[in-house]
Amino acid sequence: MARENLTLKLDHLEYRYHHAAGTLGEFRPRLAQTGKFFTAKGKRTSRRVSELLGGDAEELLRELDALRLQIFENKVYSLEKHLRVHLLKKTRQMSESAKVVTPAGGLKMDEFVPLVVKAKAIKVATGKVGKGVPWAQDHEYFAALREKTHVYNPGRVWNEVVCPMDGGVKLHGVLFNDKRVKSILETFDNGMDLFLNNRRERTARDGDKPESEAEVDDDDSEGSTSEEEEGEEEPVEHTEEQLEKYADMLVGTDDESDESSSEEESSGQKRKLPELMAGYYSGEEDDSAEEDLVARQQLSNKPERKNRRGQRARRKIWEQKYGTQAAHVQREYAKQREEREKRQAEYEQRVAKREARTNANLTALGERRPRDAAGGDAAGGAPVARAEDHPSWVAKKLAEEKLKNAKFSGKKIKFD
Repeated sequence: MARENLTLKLDHLEYRYHHAAGTLGEFRPRLAQTGKFFTAKGKRTSRRVSELLGGDAEELLRELDALRLQIFENKVYSLEKHLRVHLLKKTRQMSESAKVVTPAGGLKMDEFVPLVVKAKAIKVATGKVGKGVPWAQDHEYFAALREKTHVYNPGRVWNEVVCPMDGGVKLHGVLFNDKRVKSILETFDNGMDLFLNNRRERTARDGDKPESEAEVDDDDSEGSTSEEEEGEEEPVEHTEEQLEKYADMLVGTDDESDESSSEEESSGQKRKLPELMAGYYSGEEDDSAEEDLVARQQLSNKPERKNRRGQRARRKIWEQKYGTQAAHVQREYAKQREEREKRQAEYEQRVAKREARTNANLTALGERRPRDAAGGDAAGGAPVARAEDHPSWVAKKLAEEKLKNAKFSGKKIKFD
């Protein structure tokens, strides 16, 4: 069974509500298909749209608040689950290597992690939604934020659980400065921007500010709550000397950043907003793949890849910088020299073969011995027997001799 696209449903419901309330000009849909659907000109679609746009504004508002609460519940549930699973795994790895401290008040690490995760989720989620939102005021997160003695109140958890624990501040900083934790929080932040439909407003506001003004305070410090929430309580301060004795208790893992920020730093310190590292993460159990794809396209701020110079352009720069001493120029020279030497060697081999073939008959075979008239050797050896000539050869010789010695025997004729 296909999952219901709650973001698309929310977009359609808000469009219907603003149409019924007469404030459609102030509403900008999150998804492009919402505007296309309600402005379609087909007969069937127009009839269906006219039926949808005929609802009562108050009834639509109640449905809208219920849907918003459902989506918010899904998102915070997913945030808590992913943070809790990752941090429990991380603390178990640290416990095996005996590099994690024991929580205070008899708490076990399996109880400490869900407590700080819940407090962190409450602080992040309520800060994202804001105060005075009617549909969210009855949620348990806002109730925990209003009640100072609530077990999950962020200020109470920080001042009564984290700070009294030996090395608790540093442990909290190590856990929540983990790269995976930051990625989960950024994904939740992007999902809430899409849910609350404030992505365009945030982008326009940040675009008008210089880079120096786009920095915000470090969000990992639970002690730096707002004045309205923690006006009567003073956070416990820790000096560097007090924390140095716990430095050997905590060692960063592969997922930790190189410089983990501690909670004792002053709240006035500025830090830049981190960029999106892990893409879009839905944070909802009921979101469809289509919603995730649309959210990635709308919220991705990955910088464009710069084009690298081509090989010819780079070689031209090297030639201007190093001249004939450039590496590629020297390689070309060496290649030409090898080819020239190879051609010269092949030419010399061909010349040597040609000379050996033409001078074969010029080699002396030895001195010739004199022979006597009888056909024997001059040294008095026996004459060599001569083979008889062939009869045809003898006849030819005789015919040639007769032709040479023939006399003219013709008769002279005189014509009158």
